[in-house]
Amino acid sequence: MDDTNVFTTILFAAIAGAYSWGMRGRIVGGERGALLPGALLGLTVSSLFGFEYWQLFAAVGAFAMFHGGSCTYGEVLHIFFNSNKGEEYEGRFIKQMVAAFINGGNWFGLAAYYLALTSAFLQGKYKISEVIIQILAIPFIQILGEQLFNRPFNPKLSQFPRIYFSIKRREEWGGNLLLCFLLFLFALFKKDFISSFAVLAGYFSGGSGFALGQFIFKINREKHSGRYIFGKLEEEGYISNWKIMEFTLGAVGFAGTVLYFSLVADKSHILPFIDKKQYIPSALGYVLVFLCIVLYLVLVIYSESYEKKNSIKFDDHLFDIIMRPLFASVPIMFVLLGNEKTAVFYTVFFILFVCCEKCLYSFFRGVYSETISKAIICIICSAITIAFIVKEALSIQVIVAITLTYTLASAYKAFNPAESDKREASGKGFAEYYLSNIPVEGFFIIINTLLVFFFNKI
Repeated sequence: MDDTNVFTTILFAAIAGAYSWGMRGRIVGGERGALLPGALLGLTVSSLFGFEYWQLFAAVGAFAMFHGGSCTYGEVLHIFFNSNKGEEYEGRFIKQMVAAFINGGNWFGLAAYYLALTSAFLQGKYKISEVIIQILAIPFIQILGEQLFNRPFNPKLSQFPRIYFSIKRREEWGGNLLLCFLLFLFALFKKDFISSFAVLAGYFSGGSGFALGQFIFKINREKHSGRYIFGKLEEEGYISNWKIMEFTLGAVGFAGTVLYFSLVADKSHILPFIDKKQYIPSALGYVLVFLCIVLYLVLVIYSESYEKKNSIKFDDHLFDIIMRPLFASVPIMFVLLGNEKTAVFYTVFFILFVCCEKCLYSFFRGVYSETISKAIICIICSAITIAFIVKEALSIQVIVAITLTYTLASAYKAFNPAESDKREASGKGFAEYYLSNIPVEGFFIIINTLLVFFFNKI
């Protein structure tokens, strides 16, 4: 790959990262919100290999970023932004920067490793059993890491971990930190140096991106020599520093990770991809992946009924522990055992589902029961996904479909009729009411357009 193509790919990566990470949290947060950036990272990396097996790279990227997104960091950011306010927050600037680096590093370290592992698997360096073991071991290693680094945790008894960045909130970064470390060692043991150093490259890129984004947020919201950096735009609320932080994290994390892959993609020891074996029929793969989402819906419906019956909120941590295998580890195993079409089913279905679930659930729930509402959303997403499979959609068509869905959903969330009615009732003008939503949504539209443009160029 020549220097021009490398530059174009890295620029595309930065654009894709800024868009997808900015969109994460705009529509869907947490692990499920990380599916979109993970898939776009996988697609970008696949471009370095001529888009061969792009379906698998997209699926694995989504799966890996999902697991990286299992860390909580809201209180960590709150402390950092107030590190010079109050005795409780005093002098925690460096400590909170380290926390941001660890959380960002966990996201991209895992994603980079599993994408490198995918490449190595397609070169015949790993058996299918070795890859699946590295996937199924994830929840067990995460639990062990949390026990080692994030326990004890009992705020009522003032029991907190030795290394603790929050004040009263549960932390889970230890699980992914241990996972990254063990995967690094395993790849070294296998003499798969590209995968082992992918952990470090991804970790440094994501960690730097989050720390830098957090720092930019802080300096933007504080006055310097009596004024804000963005002046009146900041004072009047037209600047979303939170989104600037997310854009920075995504852009730096993606660009650094893809730069690493671009440096190793042309090395002589990168072997040509072999024909991937299909261990289960495509139809069975679809059924098994779909079964995971059905089990997830059962979990959601049970948790909601539990809360109504007992008037007690279902344990979020327990919910996440059960959800993660259903959304990531188990489906990706069926993807690896199936073929490229199974990978498309996993990627498109899950990414569209989490968006539609968030946007359409309240609409259908007003007419139907919880179970029927979720089922309708499931059917809609299944129909769209099957259409992509039947038409044997190209990577650019998948990119356009998922990004356009998220961009339109974000714009609707910001400017829907209910919000328009509130604006009229408030008597405020368009710009005065919507404030930072205007530049944020405009940025999403522009960057979505650039995303499609650059994707056609690489």
